[in-house]
Amino acid sequence: MRDMQAGLPVMRQFVCDAIDRESEHWIYYGLFLLFAPCFDYSGFPSAERFAMGEELSKHIVALPQGDGSKFMSYPRVAQYYHESGNKDRAIELVEQALKALEGPEPISNDLKQHLLPELLQALANYKG
Repeated sequence: MRDMQAGLPVMRQFVCDAIDRESEHWIYYGLFLLFAPCFDYSGFPSAERFAMGEELSKHIVALPQGDGSKFMSYPRVAQYYHESGNKDRAIELVEQALKALEGPEPISNDLKQHLLPELLQALANYKG
């Protein structure tokens, strides 16, 4: 993230590979690298970051449900939408993820306890 001359082409290639593979895990990891609150993005060109985030977000939401865990990627997708100015979409995705925690798919209590605080905090932040 610090050496943009070397890192930006690698990140672009990672995004392309993730989309080409149609892999939820790869796409999620790309979003994580681009929008996780634990990273400093001050040296990353915003236009590039948001363009890659848009592509990854569109693809991960369009993927089939699969094993029922797709909602776990929604906090990162919501982070992209929030940072790009689409607060309503960010709120919608967090609410969908919260609803999925109580849905018919069996979800372990450990996973719920891990995700619930992050989702509730994100919802509170996005709603102001």
